[in-house]
Amino acid sequence: MVGAVIYVRVSTKEQAENLSLPTQLRACEEYCRRQGYEVLERFHEEGESAKSTDRSQLQNLLTFCRLNKGRVHFLVVFNLTRFARDKYVRSDRTRAGMKAALELGRWVFLAPIGYLNAPRSTGKSLMHDPERGPLVRRTFEEYASGRHTKEQLLKKARKWGLTNRRGKPLASQAIGVLLRNQLYAGIVDVPEYGVRGKRGDFEPLISEDLFYQVQVVLSGRIASTAPRQRVHPDFPLRGFVRCEYCGRGLTGSWSKGRSEYYAYYHCRPGCRAVNVTKATLEGLFADELALLQPTPGYMRLLKESVLQIWKARKAAVRDEVANAERAAKSIQDKLDRLDEAFLFERSIDIETYDRHAEKLREDLTLARMDRHSGQLEELDVEGILAFAERVLPRASDLWVQASLDQRQRFQQLFFPDGIAFDGNRLIGTGATAPVFSYLREITTKNEGLVDQTGVEPFSSGLQLTSDDAPCWSKTLISFTFRVFSSYSSVL
Repeated sequence: MVGAVIYVRVSTKEQAENLSLPTQLRACEEYCRRQGYEVLERFHEEGESAKSTDRSQLQNLLTFCRLNKGRVHFLVVFNLTRFARDKYVRSDRTRAGMKAALELGRWVFLAPIGYLNAPRSTGKSLMHDPERGPLVRRTFEEYASGRHTKEQLLKKARKWGLTNRRGKPLASQAIGVLLRNQLYAGIVDVPEYGVRGKRGDFEPLISEDLFYQVQVVLSGRIASTAPRQRVHPDFPLRGFVRCEYCGRGLTGSWSKGRSEYYAYYHCRPGCRAVNVTKATLEGLFADELALLQPTPGYMRLLKESVLQIWKARKAAVRDEVANAERAAKSIQDKLDRLDEAFLFERSIDIETYDRHAEKLREDLTLARMDRHSGQLEELDVEGILAFAERVLPRASDLWVQASLDQRQRFQQLFFPDGIAFDGNRLIGTGATAPVFSYLREITTKNEGLVDQTGVEPFSSGLQLTSDDAPCWSKTLISFTFRVFSSYSSVL
């Protein structure tokens, strides 16, 4: 027979709540009967403190179990809190206190990197880390530009000196976690405590606008301009220029001559079609860039049409942003009503609340991202076009002067699909960036409109329709903005 002992205890308050000793004892005995246990002994505790284990009947129970080893298999209590009340009540109270603090916007956990836990005397839960805080902000700003992958950004952040709380380099997954953490925008969001989207009682490290711009980039809603990394600084065209015969990207290496080393681009093992000096291939590429530029006259002709189209586009963007803001407000109102139904009216259960709340929060995040996707398009178009007039005629010179990262970024902008080399010349250069495809098509249709002698052309000569103009004008502006982002430090 399986033996069991019963332990029951009660306070005056619990007796008033119909949790008297006989009530608990009957429930425990009924449980043993259903399970087929033999009740060896019953221990009754009445009026003893719940703050210690120095209860007389509890001590008797422990003694009984020691003296009856092999006979006692189970200890049956009415409720676990009767047996270890203090520990669990304290835990529940702690959790309830933490949730209440979180609801007020207080951060009750260890501060993430970039913040420090603030002294109570400040009236805030977090304060900026003077060393890591600016680096975290810089990390958000760099990623929002769309010019870096997370892996590239991690390397940069490590070079800046951004470390974890133990002073160690950031782990590979740390950047993704950091960029998605709403706490940096001053938003307290702890789903496991049922706390969502509360405004923090501390100064945010970044603006909410910047946070959602980063979410837009993370979601892939805007194209990244991060170059494919080919990290050897001596060979910027490595992997970018491919062999015309085998189709593989060229590699680069140094060969020892009689008295010094010489740099070469060459095909990979199995194909010997290409072996060219670094100076020759890079000179050919610079010459190719010099050919791929609109004339100053054409840029002036283009500017007026682009500005006209872009004004219409800006109006559309404003409408899109307004629609996104209305959608976000509508979703937030639904969330507020859902909270009221669950917290105050008690008209829905926790499962229903969680199911609807999670979906609404996802919709709210998407609406906010839509809002910031529109705002990203509100650019200084006149400034960018003026920059394009200045930069594009100098593309070849800029590429020669630039750093490895800027060169590779420029290469990808002008030739997204790379470029082929047959051992003598670069070929297949027609597959350039979309902006130049549009320029060539318009030039063909309007042949002769631009006076090649430099006389100001007719502004009405470039005929664009509302169907095709937004596409290529937006492409040009996007293209020149990317060039500006990559090359502003060179100029």
